[in-house]
Amino acid sequence: MRTTFGVERDDKFSLADHSTVRKLAAWLEDRAHLAAARSFIEHDGDDVSEPLSDPASDLPRSFWVRRPALVPRPCTVIASLRGRKVRLLGEGQVTEALERALQGRGASVVHIVDPDAPQPDVDAVIDVAADALEAFVAAKALVGRPPRDWLCLTMLGEMHGMTPDQAFFDGSRAGFTKALGREWESCQARVVDVSPDRGVDSIAELLCDELAAPDGSPEVFHGPDGVRKVVALAVESHPPALAKPKVGQVVLATGGGRGVTASVVLELARRAPGTFVLVGRTPPLAKPLNEEAAKKQAREELLAAGEKPSPGRIDAKLAGPRAAEEVRRTMEDLLATGSRVEFRSVDMGDVGAVVKLVSDVKSSYGRIDGCIHGAGVEESRLLQDKDLKAFQRVFDGKALGGLTLAERLPESAWLLSMGSVAGRFGNAGQVDYAAANEALAQICKARPRSLHVCWTAWAGVGMAVRGGMQQLLESKGVELMPVVAGASLAVDLIAAEVTGELVVAGRLGNLVPKPNHSFLDSMELEGDTVVARYTLDADRDTWILDHSIDEVPVLPGVIGVEMMAAVATMARPGQPYVGVERVRFDKPVKLYRQQPTEIELRAIPLGEGKVRCTLFSERRSAANKRIRAEHFSATILLGTPPSVSQMPPGFFPEEPINRAAIYKRFFHGTSFQVLRGADSVARDGLAASAQVEHALIAEDLLTSPLALEAAFQAAGLHSMVIDGVMALPAAVEALWLVRQARDGEALTLEVRRVGDLYDVDVDGEDGRVLCLRGFRMVARGPLPERDRFQEPEEGWAETAFGAASPAGLPMDTPAIRWAEARSSEPVEGILSDEELADLRPRGGDKRVTDKRVADRIAGRIAAKRALSSLTGRPFSALRVVNLTTGEPVSEVDGAPGPRVSISHSGGRAVAVVTARGRVGVDIEAVEPRHESFVREWFHDDEAAVHGGDPWKITAGWCAKEAVLKALGAGMALHPRDVRLRRVDRGALEVQLCEEVAARAVSMRLGAPRFELRELEGVLLVWVLFEG
Repeated sequence: MRTTFGVERDDKFSLADHSTVRKLAAWLEDRAHLAAARSFIEHDGDDVSEPLSDPASDLPRSFWVRRPALVPRPCTVIASLRGRKVRLLGEGQVTEALERALQGRGASVVHIVDPDAPQPDVDAVIDVAADALEAFVAAKALVGRPPRDWLCLTMLGEMHGMTPDQAFFDGSRAGFTKALGREWESCQARVVDVSPDRGVDSIAELLCDELAAPDGSPEVFHGPDGVRKVVALAVESHPPALAKPKVGQVVLATGGGRGVTASVVLELARRAPGTFVLVGRTPPLAKPLNEEAAKKQAREELLAAGEKPSPGRIDAKLAGPRAAEEVRRTMEDLLATGSRVEFRSVDMGDVGAVVKLVSDVKSSYGRIDGCIHGAGVEESRLLQDKDLKAFQRVFDGKALGGLTLAERLPESAWLLSMGSVAGRFGNAGQVDYAAANEALAQICKARPRSLHVCWTAWAGVGMAVRGGMQQLLESKGVELMPVVAGASLAVDLIAAEVTGELVVAGRLGNLVPKPNHSFLDSMELEGDTVVARYTLDADRDTWILDHSIDEVPVLPGVIGVEMMAAVATMARPGQPYVGVERVRFDKPVKLYRQQPTEIELRAIPLGEGKVRCTLFSERRSAANKRIRAEHFSATILLGTPPSVSQMPPGFFPEEPINRAAIYKRFFHGTSFQVLRGADSVARDGLAASAQVEHALIAEDLLTSPLALEAAFQAAGLHSMVIDGVMALPAAVEALWLVRQARDGEALTLEVRRVGDLYDVDVDGEDGRVLCLRGFRMVARGPLPERDRFQEPEEGWAETAFGAASPAGLPMDTPAIRWAEARSSEPVEGILSDEELADLRPRGGDKRVTDKRVADRIAGRIAAKRALSSLTGRPFSALRVVNLTTGEPVSEVDGAPGPRVSISHSGGRAVAVVTARGRVGVDIEAVEPRHESFVREWFHDDEAAVHGGDPWKITAGWCAKEAVLKALGAGMALHPRDVRLRRVDRGALEVQLCEEVAARAVSMRLGAPRFELRELEGVLLVWVLFEG
């Protein structure tokens, strides 16, 4: 601003003395006497530029870009293969090893001597090495009596060194298999991909294991690391919108004369005119089609042939001319963009013709810069209605033509393959189309500069609008892609040079694969939200009968947490469950009259490592009225487990309670009788033992729910003993899972009560299992007098826990903890109404904007998270307030707490806390700074350290701000007195000078220690002064 208004430097100026825009404006006017200053301050902002468009602005909100990702999923129960009849397709060493392995497990291998003779019944087929056509013939022979299992072995691995023809072979077989599983509902069809590095015997054993353990996964991967993985869809960032590809490119576009591909070609030409070679079977008309004349001619031809000229027959006669007219209009529109365009008629299923096409185009134009491969036909018919010629008609043009392009195009040329969700997920009636699309997906993974997009069906254009297919898809819940938005996104992807395989779709109905979890039946994708469903049924979920209250089965809260965690991991594939916070159990889910209840779960990602989940139910009342209710909610934590401080040490008097006495009072049946007894009790806690058997519930659990159930019951037992009431779970402030509890493992529990909240640590034979903080219960009613626990003659011991340090912390508390929050996050369960009121402006203070309030709230959330991590205390026991100087201070259980520092930037807040001195933090975006900023805040001798580098200047500024915050001074001291002496990605060093140095000495602080971290385009720096 000094530079803008021509104001000379004032060394007495302190920003702390000019804390509002009005004060700063008055200072500027006093110093410069410029009327321009007033006009600038009062400008109403009419000239503000238009905001940049959202990359996804043209797409419906439910449409997202996703990338297939592999996530671990262990094999649960491996059944016996004894008596199974298996047919193997393909020959080679793996086939021979697999036959031996199957026979070793008691299965028999069926050999086909005469392929033309009636085929014997088998209950499993394993495609070891047959190509897609052989697999098609084998499946045709089993129509009407499909096997129980169909496995397809592929060896794509991680695609390192894979050639396009190898990718084509395995990809086509994989696509066929996935579609077959959709068509044969009674058959568990799945692709088993095994690293080529494994030996043949190892591959054979893995196939036997997979045959014996169908878990509903359509694709299973066994990599060189030995970890079994399945496919999930991870949300991908949209590419920059409306970016311009290179102008003047020579682009080959198969199927580019009409339909979906033509839309993409036209969008590309509008942004970057060039040379476009359109390839297809139908050449353009020489002049515009006269529709009425064409209809008249078609009617006359039908009459001449002795056929009735029905509208359907007339339309069939006009199909060719109309297609040729569409090509003509496409070429006309391309010419209007200033592009050159030509059409070449080529059968893409003819390998020789495609080779010649590529050669001729290179000869004509000297190069090929890119290719859009959209050629292909689709003939949706069930397997029994297809023959080999029909299969090849669909498969060859798209798959063989695509392979030839991938092999013959220059290595420098980019390739966009226009695929379909049918290849990614499979679809009934499309085994040929799915095989072709999956072949292309794998080819694009093997070839550099290649992208295969699995598009949902497009609205109003392409194959989806033919023969009533659009209405059929929409009736199944499939949301169609708007043409303009889809074409725009395709060109955005080309411009961004995205590679690999992507899925672009909105809601996909039943095309989305079944979730890989015992408590989820189906899922849908609604934008970045995942919606999953499960039918809770006592006939299937027999364990729920062991959790009945007054003879009504009730869904345990811990199973609700498990369900929410499962759907959260599907919203953020590849990130493991590590805990949960802000859990609410508002209403129980009951099976009234033991009738099934539909459970719906919604997972909405909040940011890095957090997903907000809600559990609903739907049921019919006795009067057949639909009843929908919200029951549970939680924020699921994913990623890296946090380090959690232990509770103070407990010293319990021996007051044992045995298991029989516990479950005489609790309602839990066998599956949920997890406590083995309580060893000792005091008024502020108890110690208990437990043992869990998750196998009674399910095999693929994420959250160790019965270990959490043990923690809930131990707290409930304490309430029974001390208060004489039966209580049920109501809320949890935070829970961290350290590791899974093993079935049969001896567990110990330490329960601490603070006010009306409970903290519980669960330990096992190998250390900590989980930590529960801020568990609250709601009283269901007093225990009958006969069930009350008898108090010892000397009374219950008042306290079992050792004293904490004066700061409210154990003496071995770590030096520092930090946490972050976003301004968009919900506050429930973290900030109280009173705290929120303190953060909001009072008396209509217009200087405090909504953004500033949101930043303040995010700062408090981050501070309480950091404090909870450091102290182990629940959010309700923590408070952060600001002194009149603006410095934040904390309280823990009403007593002075650790030092805290908070910083904000771009909707993100970060807080750092310590109990060992003073701390300061700053977070800033890395960006170029005006030279006047550097002159103002950096001393001349610091220039040699930062060298004008924006990253180093930002890091240095963060260090200065952090030091001034740690000293409790803020901008009352001058940042120039914090001199930068070293800055790089490994270290930060400063020298304290003049007033800053004097303040640090007066506070008897040691030397500053810095920590620097990079977080998504921002720098985070904190400093710790011990003393």
